[in-house]
Amino acid sequence: MREFNYQIKYLKGKSNIVSDAFSRKPKKSVHTSSDIIRKLLVLTKVSVSNETLNILKQQYLADNFFKNIFENVPPPYRRKGKRLYFENRLCIPEGALRQNILHDHHTSVYGGHRGYNKTNSLIKRNFFWPNMKQEIKAYTDSCRKCQESKSANRTLGEPRPFPPPEKKWEVISMDFMFKLPRTKDGYSALLVVVDKLSKRAHLIPLTTNHKSEDIAEVFYKEIYKHHGLPRKIISDRDTRFTSDFWKELAKILDIKLNLSTAFHPQTDGQSERMFRTIQEMIRCFVSHTQKDWKKYLPGLEYSYNNHLNDSTKISPFFLEYGQNPLSFPEILFTDDSVTDTEPKWFLENINKATKIARSSIQQANTRNADLQNTVPYEFEVGEKVLLSTKHLPLKTGRVKKFTSKFIGPFIITAKLADGQAYRLKLPRELNRIHSTFHISLLKPFAQPADESIEPNKISDHTKAFQSHSYGRTNVEDEHSSKTAEVVTD
Repeated sequence: MREFNYQIKYLKGKSNIVSDAFSRKPKKSVHTSSDIIRKLLVLTKVSVSNETLNILKQQYLADNFFKNIFENVPPPYRRKGKRLYFENRLCIPEGALRQNILHDHHTSVYGGHRGYNKTNSLIKRNFFWPNMKQEIKAYTDSCRKCQESKSANRTLGEPRPFPPPEKKWEVISMDFMFKLPRTKDGYSALLVVVDKLSKRAHLIPLTTNHKSEDIAEVFYKEIYKHHGLPRKIISDRDTRFTSDFWKELAKILDIKLNLSTAFHPQTDGQSERMFRTIQEMIRCFVSHTQKDWKKYLPGLEYSYNNHLNDSTKISPFFLEYGQNPLSFPEILFTDDSVTDTEPKWFLENINKATKIARSSIQQANTRNADLQNTVPYEFEVGEKVLLSTKHLPLKTGRVKKFTSKFIGPFIITAKLADGQAYRLKLPRELNRIHSTFHISLLKPFAQPADESIEPNKISDHTKAFQSHSYGRTNVEDEHSSKTAEVVTD
């Protein structure tokens, strides 16, 4: 301090506005640390009232199982005051206390709505009663929150793959691939059309603002001119595949159509596999901007149809024409003078290939059905079921990850397609949702023992979903598959 030139001036306390700890005298603490700890221990001490213990004793004496044990106390039981223990676990007689324990160890935040095994393990740490495993399982299985919020481990219903059609382009699958990078000419979607027998595919670029009449026009120009009218179209129940589409197509063809449509919630495997293959192929050729995908579609469509198909074991081109198209290697390395153009040869090839394809498809369907994680099940009319929210549109601001997996319960009003589809009685708030659902979207509802559930009463979780025109049409459902069947009169 000697090296500084300074003066010490007195400043009154009230003038010292910017005060700190060094300018104040330390005050004597009123409470010592031991006093604070002692008070905290008093505050956190938990004890059972005598009234509760008296009730527990009365319930022991009223319980058929614990009455004699409470009076005689045979080993391994022991009695401590008014409490009965089994191997250091408190015995819980039948009554409200047992229900409270089930609630606290499963339904509360402490329980966390865990499954049977976790809940049973948690309760067994401290409590015991006869047949507690069965009672805990019944409680967890009938918990409404768990039924709504948890996914089903296995899908109900038996796999029913579409049988291979008799003719080529008699049954087709037709789906969209959306949200592609927008090209310079405004295309940002892809329509994929695949024949169920030959597996031949057409890749048609689309703009996303296509209406039903536009799609009917595309179908007429790209599919109908080559293959005629299909008997069945397998697709998602999108708004593009409602009766409006068929009405527009009927206008173009100037025919009368008798339409029946239905929805199978499982995505069509053929279209989904095609989507994956096309994405992989496009990914290998697009530039870094990804906006040039459209120009590769003709070549990739040819490449896909020229390769061997895993299901039919034959290329789509060969199955359709009786021969594979001429390729560059053939032009370079074969003699054009050696050709067999006999019509009989083509017919034999086509007939033989068609038989092999139908047999191979049937075998592939059987293999895939065996791999499905499904269990045979059948509901009855009048039964209460929960409906999967997998395909229901969410309201704005909701996140799918935190939304209930199932809503309901709803009453079954009709059984369709040999028990593979069911019609539900939906509440007014969901009146725009199609009322027929495949069995894989349903699961049995277990009535909670401590709750009276009114079927079809709208719940808070149901309000998270829009009353959207999901699968809504003005025609009756007759099938349990995603099939739009067209019959010309």
